[in-house]
Amino acid sequence: MLLDNRVNDFARGSEYDDPAFGPPDTQWVLDDGWKRVNTGLTPVVTPACAGDYVGIDEGNNGTVNQVYAVYARTLSRPGAITLGTEFDGNIYCLVVSTNPVAAPYADQPPRGVSPPKLPAGK
Repeated sequence: MLLDNRVNDFARGSEYDDPAFGPPDTQWVLDDGWKRVNTGLTPVVTPACAGDYVGIDEGNNGTVNQVYAVYARTLSRPGAITLGTEFDGNIYCLVVSTNPVAAPYADQPPRGVSPPKLPAGK
């Protein structure tokens, strides 16, 4: 899911900071198990950016004028998911994949960063 970085934060200069979730309107993001994705491919622009983001051209003028943070949730079996809302408008775009590879979350090392190798026989 791509989540608008302005969620609960409209401060100037915070467009690359991760969105803030909580009651009363965006608690569903946390409760439903959505996690921040970090592949290591997106450059870190601010200390408050914990992973990948996507630029959006909201003005349809050929420039990136808004940023959405990338979140993922793995379903254990096929089925439906219910998405909530934010009182202040549209906050997300949903992207669906049948790719069985799990997303690298912000609390895990990015893809391409291998864990240390143990000596043979360990």
